[in-house]
Formats: sequence, structure tokens, C-alpha cells
Amino acid sequence: WGVYQQAMDFLLSRLNRGEWVNLFPEGRVNMDHTYIRLKWGVGRLVSDAKVLPIVIPVVHVGIDGVLPNPGGARAGKPQTVLLRP
Repeated sequence: WGVYQQAMDFLLSRLNRGEWVNLFPEGRVNMDHTYIRLKWGVGRLVSDAKVLPIVIPVVHVGIDGVLPNPGGARAGKPQTVLLRP
């Protein structure tokens, strides 16, 4: 269904009411540290919103050491969250 699926319409309606929407546009944990294109739905939400939303890119560094979690909990692994202006 791509960018016009029901879930995206729901998120757009929330944006149009001025509400917060949190997305993970890569769609998965980047285990091999290669470039992953962002999903097109983010652009659709920004483009179709009645009021231009504030977009705050966030980069999680170190999540690949925690997830996926096939062998049980991996507590204590260092992680960094970067907010990019």
C-alpha cells in the first residue's frame, strides 16, 4: 500500500491536529552500518500536512549492540542518541 496506506492517513490526521508523531523511517535496525534510504512516507507526511510540522531527525548510535536480541537481554550496552538540527 506504500505511502497511502491507512496507517499513514492516521498519522497525517494526527499531524493536522497539531499532535506529535514518532516515526522510525529506516524501518529496521541497521546491523551492518550501511546506508539505508529513508522511507517515502516521511516526505508524504511533511508534504501533505496542512501545517508544516517540525521534523527532528534523531540518530540512535549503538542500538545494533542491543537489538535484535536473540540471546536474551543485553543490559549495560552503551548507546548514544543524537538530535540533528
